[in-house]
Amino acid sequence: MPSTLLPLALLLQSTAPVADSSAPAPLASAAERPIVRLFLLAGQSNMEGHAVADLDDARDYNGGRGNLVALLADPQLEERYRRLRGADGRWAVRDDVWVSYKTEAEQKAGPLALGFAVYSDRHHFGPELGLGHVAGDAFVEPVVLVKSCWGGKSLAHDFRPPSAGGTVGPCYTQMIEEYRAAVAALPNAFPALAGHAPRLDGFVWFQGWNDGCDDAAAAEYEENLVRLVDDLRREFGDARLPFVVGETGNIDNDVLRAGQRRACERPETGGGVRFVPTAQFRRPAEQSPNPTHGHHWFGNAESYLRIGDALGDALVELVRERDMEREGRLLTRFDEQDVAAQWLTVNDGVMGGKSSGGPSFAGGRLLFRGATNTDGGGFSSIRTTPRALDLSAWGGIVLRVRGDGRTYRLDLRQEQDAAARAAAGGREVAWRADFETVADEWREVAIPFTALQPSWRGESLQGRVPPFDPARIGALGLMIYDGRDGPFRLEVEWIAAAPR
Repeated sequence: MPSTLLPLALLLQSTAPVADSSAPAPLASAAERPIVRLFLLAGQSNMEGHAVADLDDARDYNGGRGNLVALLADPQLEERYRRLRGADGRWAVRDDVWVSYKTEAEQKAGPLALGFAVYSDRHHFGPELGLGHVAGDAFVEPVVLVKSCWGGKSLAHDFRPPSAGGTVGPCYTQMIEEYRAAVAALPNAFPALAGHAPRLDGFVWFQGWNDGCDDAAAAEYEENLVRLVDDLRREFGDARLPFVVGETGNIDNDVLRAGQRRACERPETGGGVRFVPTAQFRRPAEQSPNPTHGHHWFGNAESYLRIGDALGDALVELVRERDMEREGRLLTRFDEQDVAAQWLTVNDGVMGGKSSGGPSFAGGRLLFRGATNTDGGGFSSIRTTPRALDLSAWGGIVLRVRGDGRTYRLDLRQEQDAAARAAAGGREVAWRADFETVADEWREVAIPFTALQPSWRGESLQGRVPPFDPARIGALGLMIYDGRDGPFRLEVEWIAAAPR
């Protein structure tokens, strides 16, 4: 498992008690049967998969340019994808991720490898290859990917969800039927999973070309996609089912692509939906196996792998948030309709300073940005409105953030009784700890409660106030006060309680 995923994976295996006794038990202590995580992958031909692995004749495959063999011969890409080929030169097979895919010609089922594309061969693959490796690395539980997709289908007609009005699309109905059939067949298709309890943990949608070729369908795509999210969640009885949408980045239709993005940001979805840009993964036709197949990303192996990686990364992020909700550890939700009213801004203007900053919310994330000015203060901060949190069963706070290379502070406030207020001289104590960021890099930052230091407006109160009491947290906050001038930017995916 890659080291970048290890810290949070370990947190998810924790058996620390939950703060809310009504929350479901942690995954690691599932009482009856171990879980197998299922993910439904749906869409049209680009979800079916048209990436070329090793075909290289000059007439049909451009001499192998842009296929998987060529990719692994590139020193700049080989290290990233070397796992796809074993030491013996054969294509690798993963033993903890399985795929079920019913094409029009056959039922495919087996461990993750090449060949789970629409063709009856082992020479092609789709987004499932990259996505499956990302999911397999992230989760300790086994993973099954159920693909349900057909070429040349639209959301406006073929996948039309029930609440969109009109005739329900036949592919919508068939997709659900195929998923349920795959779940029923798990014990026979994958004997190693016979003793496991299947659980749908996410949906991945990669579709849009046909709608992008029809002005009316493109115009209604946003609304239809919102309806699809809602109807599938209702169908599977899970109002927070993680839902990932891959952009149709290989078509130059701004209406369609904007609709895909906006649908993921609509408050009606209730959060847990992520839009994944893909246009940056397009590669030149002349450097690809199928130069005339722009609708299939020219069959370029790197395009499909990077799309699968990006879809997998988004899926893992959403599922981890969901896992923390189940464990009672997630402390923030940035996708609620009233989230802006739940956060306050306190900048150095309260003491005559000139810094600016504040929060904004989009795509289920918090963005804290502005500019610091050390002439008169030099800080900007945000924090939640008062809330009572008893985190006495936990050991600290963990945040998933993407920063700009500057140093930020976690800022916790406590509910102060009369004795605590007297010890602090009537002042509100801030309990803070610094954390570093790496520019443009997502990372999990764990801050134990023992690292927090008490202060008031920069004055240390260490030894002058009672110790920090995690049972009496009254607000969560973030601050920048690193002695530097200039703009700052910090994205926050989530804030959670960390096990002891």
